[in-house]
Amino acid sequence: MTVLTPPSPSTPDRAQYDLCSRADRHGHGIGSTSTDSGTKMRCMPDQLTEAVDAAITCELRLLDPKVRSLPELISELLDPEFVEIGASGRRWSRSEIITMVVEQAATLTEPISARDMRGDLLADGVVHLTYTSEFEGRRAFRSSLWRQTKHGWKLYFHQGTSSAL
Repeated sequence: MTVLTPPSPSTPDRAQYDLCSRADRHGHGIGSTSTDSGTKMRCMPDQLTEAVDAAITCELRLLDPKVRSLPELISELLDPEFVEIGASGRRWSRSEIITMVVEQAATLTEPISARDMRGDLLADGVVHLTYTSEFEGRRAFRSSLWRQTKHGWKLYFHQGTSSAL
């Protein structure tokens, strides 16, 4: 089992997360990825890895308590058309999720952990991530769709499904 935790910078330095905010640069991801070797892609294997690594880096950034406390940093990572279906079944808009995450960040007692993260390149510039999160005694299966834009990687859709511990 791979357990991933978000980076914990002393300050949420934008340069540290350049990978998420610039579409023309690929960096090295945090954690591990697994992909189906039978997937047919129009890109080279290292392009597949770079795209998945970029999405993982951005997903982990969204779990970072420092980032979660600043609406402008969350906003940089969410697509203008972002929608989330939460573990409760509620549909959240982009503005609603930004407000909720910032409010939640003010009361965090522990970081959100992510484990068993897996990424698949669905098409050029579109990555699907799945993982399990644990937070304050709750576990959820998570699914995120990231798309690469001229402004960098943006989270387009996210869904959480509650799971027993």
